[in-house]
Amino acid sequence: MRKWLPLQQRSRFHARWQTAGIFRVNAHIAAVAGISCKRRRIWREAHDAGCAELFSRRRDNKYDLYRVAVTGGDEQRLTSKGAYDDGPEYSPDGKWIYFNSNRSGGWDIWRIPPEGAGPQDGQAERVTSDELEDWFPHFSPNEKWMVMLSFPKGTAGHDDKMNGMMLRMMRAPGKKLKSTKIQVLSTFFGGQGTINVNSWSPDSKKFAYVVYAPLTAR
Repeated sequence: MRKWLPLQQRSRFHARWQTAGIFRVNAHIAAVAGISCKRRRIWREAHDAGCAELFSRRRDNKYDLYRVAVTGGDEQRLTSKGAYDDGPEYSPDGKWIYFNSNRSGGWDIWRIPPEGAGPQDGQAERVTSDELEDWFPHFSPNEKWMVMLSFPKGTAGHDDKMNGMMLRMMRAPGKKLKSTKIQVLSTFFGGQGTINVNSWSPDSKKFAYVVYAPLTAR
């Protein structure tokens, strides 16, 4: 999985070779440097806010969020609920980390301060709470909107592809969470890989996503 960092003219990616890790490479592929590389499984997306990468890691069959400096070094654990926390992304102002989690039973969007959720994850705040299963929050460059991928009610994970997938959008939350209308942008056949990473256009007017063609019996 790759994502470009325009300001630094670098890309970073997750790879497995002898051990899993997150790496960065300059635009001309002149050098590759390891950011995080330990013998534990690193999962899903890394996201950068200029100084620290976010990622989800599996330990003891549980997934928590971590961050590490873009220059490398020791990791800092951000959540410890023992649920499945995934898809981390900084808010545009850098004051929150948004992610999806099943810590409430179903899959919802949550947020924590950039320094972490605190003891017993006491600073974690639930952003969405309807019956759909919400994954991968992504903010528009103009800081006004948040898009997410919503699976049908009761979908246990995100690895499958199915009918009834929804791309939904809501106003970007402020300092205090408020009840906000969530707009359905599109309903389609999709799932894993549809919007794993942020793909807003620079002008915040468009959003790229992947739709799959269902297999038909031959």
